[in-house]
Amino acid sequence: MNHVPTLVAADNTTDLLLSGQRRVHLIGVAGSGMSGLAGLLLALGHEVSGSDRVSTHEIQRLEKLGLKFYLPQTAETVHGAELVIYSSAIRSGNPAFDETRRLGLPMLRRAEALAALLSLKKRVVIAGMHGKTSTTAMAAHVLRCSQLKPSHYVGAEIPLLGTNAWWEKDGEYFVAEGDESDGTLTQYQPEHAVILNLEEEHLDYYENLAAIERVFRTLLEQTRGTVFYCADDPHAAQLCSRCPQVVSFGFTDSADYRGSSVSATAFGSSFEVSYRGRALGLVALGVPGRHNVSNALGVIGLALELGLEFRTVADALESFRGARRRFEVKLAGPDYTVVDDYGHHPTEIRATLCRCRPRLRDRDLRRKRSADCGR
Repeated sequence: MNHVPTLVAADNTTDLLLSGQRRVHLIGVAGSGMSGLAGLLLALGHEVSGSDRVSTHEIQRLEKLGLKFYLPQTAETVHGAELVIYSSAIRSGNPAFDETRRLGLPMLRRAEALAALLSLKKRVVIAGMHGKTSTTAMAAHVLRCSQLKPSHYVGAEIPLLGTNAWWEKDGEYFVAEGDESDGTLTQYQPEHAVILNLEEEHLDYYENLAAIERVFRTLLEQTRGTVFYCADDPHAAQLCSRCPQVVSFGFTDSADYRGSSVSATAFGSSFEVSYRGRALGLVALGVPGRHNVSNALGVIGLALELGLEFRTVADALESFRGARRRFEVKLAGPDYTVVDDYGHHPTEIRATLCRCRPRLRDRDLRRKRSADCGR
C-alpha cells in the first residue's frame, strides 16, 4: 500500500484521517466503540492495527477484514504507525500509550477520530444519558429500510444491523451515538441532533448537572440543522427548547410528535402517533418498554423531518430488534425468564424492571388459568 507522507501539523492531526490512506493504530481496540472505529477505518482504506488485553469475536471478524491485532499491549505495537487513536479508558502507564508519547506520534481520542469521519457525511448524532445505543440502532435501521443507505456507529453489537459500525460509500447520512461520559460530545458538529434525556451521571468526570449541561449546550450550538428533544424530560426540554430549530417528541400534550394509547404486546409495544394534533397512525414496535416507545417517537420525528413516509417508518420499527444486552432474553420458560441487561444507572434499572412487569403479569395469568382449568 502506498502511504501519503505525514506533512500535517500536530494541531491538525484529524486531517491525517481525511487526506489519504494511513497506518493507524488503535490502543484498546477490543472495546465496542474502538472496534467499531476500526471497522470504519478499514472500510475507508486505512492500514489498521490495534492492541488490547483481550480478544473478542468482533476482533476476530475484523482480522479477516485486515486488522492486525496485537495481544498484549506492548510498546512495540505502535512502531510504524502514522497516527495513534486511543480510547478514554487508556491512561499513562499503558506501554503502548507511553511509547506513542515518547516517539511524538500524532494522537487522537476516539471521539476526535469519529468526529473527523462524521464530517464526510450529513451527520446525525444521538445523545443522552440513557437509551442512545438502542435509539441510534433504531434510527440506522429505519433509514436503511427506507433505502437511504446510512453509515452508522453504535456502541454495542446490533445483530439486526450486522455490526456495530458500518461505512456506506454511497449513502449521504451517518447516524452516530454520541458518548457524553468524558466530555468529548463537544467534538461533534452534527447536521441534526437527537437529545433523549439529561440527568446526573458520570460524576467521576463531571462535577454536577450544570457541568453536564454545558457540554450538551456546546453540542447544540454546533448543530447546523434541527434539534430533536424529548419533551417529557425536564432538563432536555429546558436546554433544547431555546434552540432556533427544534422538534419535540414524547407523551406530553405539548410534544410535536406525540405518543398515546401505549400497550404491551407479546414482543414489544403498540402506540398511536400524532403530529401537532393530527393523527398519523398506529406503530407496533418490535422491542418492549415505554421508554423505547419514547425513543421511537424521536426516530419517527427525525425520519419524517427527513422526508420519509410514516408507513415506511412504522414498518421498519415493527421489524426492529434491539442491541445485545439491552433487555436481551436469554431463556424463557413457564416458571422463569432470564434477561441480560446492561443498564446500571438507577433510571435504567427502573426502566428494566418496568419492562419485566408485563411478563410477570402474563406468567401469573397463565398460572391462574391453568389452576382454574384443573379445578
